[in-house]
Amino acid sequence: QMTPQTDEPVKNSSAAVFVVLNLLAMAYLGRELYKLFRFFTSTYMYKKIGAVRVLLSSRVTSPFSFWIPGRRYIVLPYSLMNSATHARLCVAHEVQHHRQRDTQWVYALLAGRVVFFMNPAMHLWHWMINQVQEFSCDEVLLGRKSFSREDYIGCLVEVAENSLRQSTHLECATSMGFVKGHNLKRRIKYMLEAKKKNQGWLPALVVVSAVILSVTAYAAKDLVQEQQVVVEKEENHLNKDNRFSILTSTSLKHPDFKEVTDLLGE
Repeated sequence: QMTPQTDEPVKNSSAAVFVVLNLLAMAYLGRELYKLFRFFTSTYMYKKIGAVRVLLSSRVTSPFSFWIPGRRYIVLPYSLMNSATHARLCVAHEVQHHRQRDTQWVYALLAGRVVFFMNPAMHLWHWMINQVQEFSCDEVLLGRKSFSREDYIGCLVEVAENSLRQSTHLECATSMGFVKGHNLKRRIKYMLEAKKKNQGWLPALVVVSAVILSVTAYAAKDLVQEQQVVVEKEENHLNKDNRFSILTSTSLKHPDFKEVTDLLGE
């Protein structure tokens, strides 16, 4: 059993370890913010989309987005301006990161990785969160009719290739190009499989539409036939009435019905 004298150093050492880990986290976060600031100082204002400022830089090869309190930014490389379609897709992807607040969550994830750097589950969780964020952005953009699936896949491959030439990786930023070979293949495979699933609905939709049209046409045919029968019955009834009227008029003029004719005033 520990005495109060021996228990006190354990508490002090635990507190010291906690303080050191927090200092390391703050130092690492400060280092990443400094790297981000260096990129930021070499950018130029391109345009503003709502509360998001789109910047251009010659020091980056891959687009990325980041957040600082009160400000949201997207940084595009100058080389991306050669393709208006790819530039529009990259901006839409990074804007979606801001909408999902991925650019804010990145700070909490970074601090957790530093404080619990010895826990492999923390690094796995961070990797899984990044994957979910990227797949979520891909799904939202591919769900828009204004974006072509083929253009989006081509843009993703180009951005991933350009990101390999960027020596500095920013931990405080999100980007559609921050992926490795295996992750890139998974994202492209997911897009292609989603396309096949969507195309699989087309034949089913055609069959269902044909069945509905056939049933509707058959029901309409029966209805028309029923209406024709009703009309024929009414015509027959009218014809019988007309024949009775003609017969009556003719019979009343017969000599045998003279008395009746006199009573009718004829």
